[in-house]
Amino acid sequence: MYDVAIPIEQQIDKYHPANQDFMKLVRQCDRSIVNHTALCRPNHVEILKRHIRGQSNEAIATEMRRSSSNISIVLHRKDILQLKQSLTHLATLYLGPSLEHRKRHLWEIAVDTKQDDPRVSIQAVKEMNSIDGIGKDKQDTKVEITLNNVIFPANKLDEL
Repeated sequence: MYDVAIPIEQQIDKYHPANQDFMKLVRQCDRSIVNHTALCRPNHVEILKRHIRGQSNEAIATEMRRSSSNISIVLHRKDILQLKQSLTHLATLYLGPSLEHRKRHLWEIAVDTKQDDPRVSIQAVKEMNSIDGIGKDKQDTKVEITLNNVIFPANKLDEL
């Protein structure tokens, strides 16, 4: 018998969640965060964590026994800004696509299918318009007024 090696591409389940582009991006972002964290001083990372949680520079300074200006200097360091950017990017990934992302995706569908499948392109534009509230049917603007017959009794004009 021959021992034939199966190519790695055939061994990997491309539909497994770990192999999806989104999860690969999350893992890449995680590695970036670990790398940036390793390059920073631990107390600087702690300052950034407190800042991200919403604490003011003065509160951080008081708790960490530093000056407020020192906290500001730390938060403007290049390595801390890179770590903050990676953390923000990861948070954005977990929040999912924004309305603008969805509209951009629909626009790409509309442009890409314009020649091959115009119906899909038109449907994508229609969906984009519905997100923006364009093309909605007008609501009935008819106004009805009910009069109180005790205050305004019926008269000859009502009989017409």
